[in-house]
Amino acid sequence: MFKLSFLIATMVLSHSTIAGYAQTDTSRSWFMYLQPFAGAGLQRFHYHIAGNEQGLNPNILSELIWRNNLTSELGASLEVKWQRLNFRSGYSISHNQSGTVSDIDYAEDNRQSVFSDRTFSNHKGKGHQLSISAGYDLPVRKNLILNLFLTCQFQKNTLYLLNQKHLRQQDENYLPSLNSYYRYHLPGFGGGMLIDYHCRRLIEFNIEARLQRIVYSATGSWNLREDFAQPDSYLHRGRGIQIAVIPQIRLLISRHSKIGLSYSYSSLNVSNGRDRLLLADGIEQLTRLNEVAGRKSALHLTMNFSIL
Repeated sequence: MFKLSFLIATMVLSHSTIAGYAQTDTSRSWFMYLQPFAGAGLQRFHYHIAGNEQGLNPNILSELIWRNNLTSELGASLEVKWQRLNFRSGYSISHNQSGTVSDIDYAEDNRQSVFSDRTFSNHKGKGHQLSISAGYDLPVRKNLILNLFLTCQFQKNTLYLLNQKHLRQQDENYLPSLNSYYRYHLPGFGGGMLIDYHCRRLIEFNIEARLQRIVYSATGSWNLREDFAQPDSYLHRGRGIQIAVIPQIRLLISRHSKIGLSYSYSSLNVSNGRDRLLLADGIEQLTRLNEVAGRKSALHLTMNFSIL
């Protein structure tokens, strides 16, 4: 993935030099930009459920926490501008490289009387994210533009509970055929703003902030539990919010291409949802999904090409 980004940058640099830089052609009304990117992300994610639908007995019965989930990421975005209107779409895919997950069960309220505490690995799985937005540019100054936009997205991610990599079949804590997972979906709709600042002629800086309402759904599999239904052992449903902040800096390397670095921080939160445990005999048990929360940071190397 990183070799691909390096190859793209090398091809661009080999066909252009800094001496050929120029300002954007303001006589045109249509512009189109393609921006591939590659990088890495670090995620923390957790959820916990209560003992019943009222959130009691105990108020926290079971809790799963994924920590230090390292991902490799690859994607691209397409931007079309017509006069002051702005349309963007983007797609990315991520692969889990490493991480740990704790599965903890409690017998009393407020995380008291732990009766089960196991640690697993999350070294496989992947995620997808698709986003579409439409906005309007509001020039503030000659080199400063404020873009207000509406956006929608669909996000899917799979996290795993696996034997830790250092364990072997002869180890006491090794669980043969363990392949449990948690897969969640995040369709969302909202809005945001992007501030685009051109510093001199060669450097651009922009920062984007967005807020979205999400409809959360997830399925989980405890693949070694014969008393649970398979492959879906439990279902989660809820509503919440997601925020994201994305600053980016780009350097002009030719009339039609730029290289840049972007950082993104996103956070999601769902509360007072529903957990449905599906048993092998067809019986369902309902409890309250107290909370789902996650935060992620990512760093990407970007290329930007003017293709129209």
